[in-house]
Amino acid sequence: MANRTKRIVIVSLIMAAALLVSGASAITINSLDLDIAENGDTTLNFDYSLSALESFAVFVKLADPAAELQNAIDQRTDQEVEVLDATSSSTTLLVPEYIKPESTSKGTTYTTPSLDFSQAEDILKEYWFASLITIDLSPGITTITFPDGYSESFTNSIQIPSVTHTI
Repeated sequence: MANRTKRIVIVSLIMAAALLVSGASAITINSLDLDIAENGDTTLNFDYSLSALESFAVFVKLADPAAELQNAIDQRTDQEVEVLDATSSSTTLLVPEYIKPESTSKGTTYTTPSLDFSQAEDILKEYWFASLITIDLSPGITTITFPDGYSESFTNSIQIPSVTHTI
């Protein structure tokens, strides 16, 4: 291994060790936006904050929040999930047919499934790094926007109820 590579590895390990002993880390979901298309396809945009330790892990490619999020959804649903965009502070996913629009005599009715983030927190607590971080997966604000622009918002809710809207 070249001297430069050794120095980078050593500095990286020192930084990681310093971050590990510097106190609790945190992952926080700042906001979650669900944008529903007319056909029921839904774009989910997660805006989150990572601690210095988690940011470091993303930077050195030890962790990939977008891949982890996509994997968690893929394992727990029958739906294909596509990562549209991913940065160190946000992930945008497309979930085809997340909602099944229903035609009624009053128009088209869209009903979102309820969301329970406490289950996700429980799943994350099973990972080896769980004792090193503080997890807050209740989004600061969750906004559900329907095809006609109507929206409903929920603040600091670990559980988001099902929402029904007719256009």
